[in-house]
Amino acid sequence: MSAELYETKWWSLDIPEEWAVDLEEDVTVITDEDGVSEIGISTLIKSGGETDDDDVAEFSGDLIERGIEGVDSKCGEYHATVFEYIEDDLFCRDWFICCGPILMLVSYACDESNKGMDDAAINEILSSLTLYPEAATEDDED
Repeated sequence: MSAELYETKWWSLDIPEEWAVDLEEDVTVITDEDGVSEIGISTLIKSGGETDDDDVAEFSGDLIERGIEGVDSKCGEYHATVFEYIEDDLFCRDWFICCGPILMLVSYACDESNKGMDDAAINEILSSLTLYPEAATEDDED
């Protein structure tokens, strides 16, 4: 399966050719060609420090309150806390990844009936993740 590098200031991923990337407001949305699966990526930058488990707990608080437990996992070479749940007939999986000042949320969703269909592709995409925490020290150009 061939892939193309998609790169932002904060991160990059290899996106298979049968997936499309769109930027919607502050979220990068990656969808498969048959419209079954969607990945949304949000990147938060912490000013004055490094992200940690407390930040993950803060941003995943609604899931934790609903009794959904996070599981330690990997996303590429990075530690991730992953939550899986069903919401509005959608199977959802959220990865929270901390790296320096970056807190990245990767949200995957598909119809509950399609659960597992794109797991191999999702794993391949996320295994290519590279984060650029040093970008936080660079001056932004206007």
